[in-house]
Amino acid sequence: MSPLACLRIALLAAALCASAAPAQDTGGRAEEPLANPVLNPGTPWWFESFVVLMPEGEDWASFSKDSMSAELGRKYEDGRSVAIVIDTARFDRGIVRTEDLLRATRRAETVPAEPRGMKLLDYSQEASTPKGVLCVRATARFEDRRARYDQPGTLVIASRRCVRPDRPEMVVTLRFAERIALADAQPGLAAAAERFLESLRFIAPASPAVAQARISIGNERGQEALDLLRPAADEGDTEAAMLLGTVYLYGNGIQPDYDAARRYLEMAAKDGRRDALYNLGSIHDKAIGVPRDTRQAIRWFSLAADQRDAQAQLNLALFHLHGDGMERDLGAARQWLERAAGNGNKRARGILASGRLGQPD
Repeated sequence: MSPLACLRIALLAAALCASAAPAQDTGGRAEEPLANPVLNPGTPWWFESFVVLMPEGEDWASFSKDSMSAELGRKYEDGRSVAIVIDTARFDRGIVRTEDLLRATRRAETVPAEPRGMKLLDYSQEASTPKGVLCVRATARFEDRRARYDQPGTLVIASRRCVRPDRPEMVVTLRFAERIALADAQPGLAAAAERFLESLRFIAPASPAVAQARISIGNERGQEALDLLRPAADEGDTEAAMLLGTVYLYGNGIQPDYDAARRYLEMAAKDGRRDALYNLGSIHDKAIGVPRDTRQAIRWFSLAADQRDAQAQLNLALFHLHGDGMERDLGAARQWLERAAGNGNKRARGILASGRLGQPD
């Protein structure tokens, strides 16, 4: 994916957010986000209270990711560009009625981000309550003559907006936008959009036992934390599994149990929990309870790196830099260092600033 393609996708993703949140004055030109490749398409990404499956296919890149939101994009050889925006918004009064969610959806999805260059062509929406969750599916089609593009096009935005079951004031929105040439009447990625939008899955809120276990962990009462977490984790609570695996891994007042740590962390990893992915990479990298396995370490670190985990990205850089478990590749090492630095890793910034990247070990 070329830098120009990444820039265009980033701008498209940013435009999708424009109608959902007020613009903020940053006091100058904002720095463009650094594109991070998505190495493992089709895998789950964890957010606060929900999980989303990433789309299938190569060449996806992320531009941002935190516990509440994410932006991704992809550029196709035929000129199509696709953007995904995941966002969580707060409504002070909460949304409990279908008509309120329909009204909020229409208001957000029909206003063009840049009125001078965009015009709404048509719009449709429909409410549903899958598994008791209030949601609205919408599709908006805009004529797109924004100056940043070489030729006019059509921007089709398919979205799904759902109210969090545990907090009706919080609304999660998934958007899948495809920009196509005007000559093409229909978008070509409807199936991919459908899979992505329908992948949204809400996670049950943490039980009181998990909150109490956090206090126990902070006070080095490991056995107490185990007794609180095990029943919830064994019933499929991945937050409990994440904490339980961490307690078994680091001890926290008990004797570490590395087999149990790995088992529960793998359970949490099924929901794409980034800390679990990183810890599993560390287990195999540092030979914690298992023989060292760089292939497995790289696998888990790459899954965490997809979600812009800066330490995992640094570790991938070091594998490439030292030829550890792979052929030495200074170009790849520099790319991963730049990604880690862009996501706030100070050690990566220091290595890049030192000028010693190309020197022999």
